[in-house]
Amino acid sequence: MKDLRKLFLAGLIVSAFVSCTKEEEGGTTDGTGGGSGGGEVTLTCTTDSVNILKEPTDGSASETASESFEYNADGKIERINMYNDGSLSEYVVLTYNSDGKLDVVSEYDAGETTANKTYTYSYSSGNLSTIVESGTRDGSPYVFTTTLTYVAGELATTSTVATEGSEPAPPNMENMVWTDGNITSVNMSAGPAGSVTMTASYDDKDNIEAIVSYPKDGGDLISYQSANNLELVVAATTNLLMEINAGDTVLYHTYSYDSEDNVEVMVQEAAGFDADQKETYTYDWTCE
Repeated sequence: MKDLRKLFLAGLIVSAFVSCTKEEEGGTTDGTGGGSGGGEVTLTCTTDSVNILKEPTDGSASETASESFEYNADGKIERINMYNDGSLSEYVVLTYNSDGKLDVVSEYDAGETTANKTYTYSYSSGNLSTIVESGTRDGSPYVFTTTLTYVAGELATTSTVATEGSEPAPPNMENMVWTDGNITSVNMSAGPAGSVTMTASYDDKDNIEAIVSYPKDGGDLISYQSANNLELVVAATTNLLMEINAGDTVLYHTYSYDSEDNVEVMVQEAAGFDADQKETYTYDWTCE
């Protein structure tokens, strides 16, 4: 089942990296990630770049990538530059509303001025309430609309529908269990494929995903909303259509930290059915 990583953690860190700045300057992208469905994560360091090594497990050649960041006057990321083998391949532009929260994120191919994908965010009572993703795939436009609901300030459910086009929408999520600011269990349904319950464990450090990324839809919201760094994802139920058995390890991360408890290196690996690539992320931090 080659798409399960996207079902649970769509684009975890792979897709984009955003800065963290000093607390008094506002810190992250503030798409209401980082624990209990809305707390802004702040650190005393900034990260200017990340280097990524992709090592396929089938013996094919490794690939290298990197990302660099540009900031606005409020210390929030306004542009992410993405490079493959030293050449600019994509860039992302982030804009914010009058409250300093993410308003629109647009993804572009290098050299283009028309976005190939756009995320538009809405908020209610300080919480992220809807994400509208629009773009084009294989020449056909599509729009996904994700609605988020909360209980006592904690994310409870997400529901994503294709409001334009015929592309399969990301999975819906419900029955979320929160433990110490982290989503430790969630049921995910993927249309005709049925549903599966996943459990997750975390470290005790500030969530790098909420610091250096922006919220998308589907499983990406699980990692983005939690307070700490995701370590292990395990299937709690069996779904034969998805080729998942209870007890299967789906995804795992290992971390090393610098003296300021910033994530210095993260290694991401999928297990079992999707053990196709190992990815190593090395972060460059500047601390005062």
